[in-house]
Amino acid sequence: MLRSEPHGHVPSAKNKNFDFVDRAARKWLVRHKEDVAVVDADKNLGDVLISRVWLKTECLRLLHEAARVSTIDEFLRESAVFKCWFESFIWQSFYSGIVCRQQVDFLLQDLGANKAGTFRIRIKLHKDPVVGRPIFNLGKSWLAPAAAFLVETLKPAATSLSYVVQSSVEILDLLSELRVTESTCLATFDISNLYPSVDRTHFMTCLARRIRTFWAAKASFASFLITLVEFVLGFQFINHSDQIWRVDKGLPTGLSASVIFANLYLADLDEFVLNECGCVLTWRRYIDDAFALLHSLSESDVKFVQQQLDKWHPAIQWEVSFSGKRVVFLDLDISLAQGQFAIQTYRKPQNAYLYIPRLQLRGFSVAECSQLIEKTLQKLSLRKQKVRQENKFFFRQTYTSTLNARWIQHALSRNWHVVQSTLKKPAKPVLSFRVQKNIFRMDFCRNWLF
Repeated sequence: MLRSEPHGHVPSAKNKNFDFVDRAARKWLVRHKEDVAVVDADKNLGDVLISRVWLKTECLRLLHEAARVSTIDEFLRESAVFKCWFESFIWQSFYSGIVCRQQVDFLLQDLGANKAGTFRIRIKLHKDPVVGRPIFNLGKSWLAPAAAFLVETLKPAATSLSYVVQSSVEILDLLSELRVTESTCLATFDISNLYPSVDRTHFMTCLARRIRTFWAAKASFASFLITLVEFVLGFQFINHSDQIWRVDKGLPTGLSASVIFANLYLADLDEFVLNECGCVLTWRRYIDDAFALLHSLSESDVKFVQQQLDKWHPAIQWEVSFSGKRVVFLDLDISLAQGQFAIQTYRKPQNAYLYIPRLQLRGFSVAECSQLIEKTLQKLSLRKQKVRQENKFFFRQTYTSTLNARWIQHALSRNWHVVQSTLKKPAKPVLSFRVQKNIFRMDFCRNWLF
């Protein structure tokens, strides 16, 4: 009941709270809309004012890397053919007992949709020269439910991978258990333009082997998943600048299942590296970024590892990001001195002012890091026990610009008797919220207002 009221809320008409600076900026953008465009930047760097000529050129360059120009007739014809095949395949799987009726309804729920995806880019300000990251938004495609189904279904297979990390917390746990020597070398590697570079034939071979190994006891279900992946990758159309494009190379960057696809695909590469490179002590990967500990500080060992990585498949080329006694991996700045790791939060120079303050592990040894993590977990455990003793009830609702705090408070008060009936002791509803400052606007006024 508490969630249904905010979801059905219709905001009242309000005057926009634009001030002089906002109105002047909007007028300036309207006057120069043929020359400039506002695009969001990669890595959460805010909005970028960019030349529209450069934007069009970069969009076409990225589109030609992974797609080709199509026509509306081809799109409609392929849609009809693929929909017939897909619907027949799903119902055959249902009658064979592979999927249940609820899964059939979910997979076929958007079969009547006839829309192509959209394309946009994010600006990589942290790269030199500045380039764009292609984003293929396929959320309105009739195959979007199939992609979402693959995300949830393949997640157990992805989380079971030994050398894939989900966040920097796993790197902290790993380093807290390692014992290294003075000669140990740190190194990080990065794939150059992963998603458009993936060879689909090689990808399907590696993915099929990984799926059949994980679902060895359910061969028919494994075959169902492999065919579903082929359907999702086989029908990828987007609309950009009144043109239809067909994505027929690599993995679409904006597809919801692309991250899990990439992790499962590169799992064979992880095993290949550890088998071929005896100098590698530890290997961990986060999608297309890899972290390694090598036996010695010799540059020849780092180059050897890079050469072996490039041998796995000619389309997947790697670069050495950092090597030596200090590297950057994910959001961690990791250094090694006297056999101990020193870890601190890494902030890119371009967006240091955008980071939310967080706990920093500056100059701590491995033992100290381990103790700090253990103490933090103990505090969290005590806090949970205290909450249970005080009989508190927490309700989280996302705050938006159209859903004000006073309206949520009224909805909470009206329905509190329902919550109270489930609690043993009387409890009072308290609303707590925080609105983040508009840092981009502050920075715009400070640096760009003349």
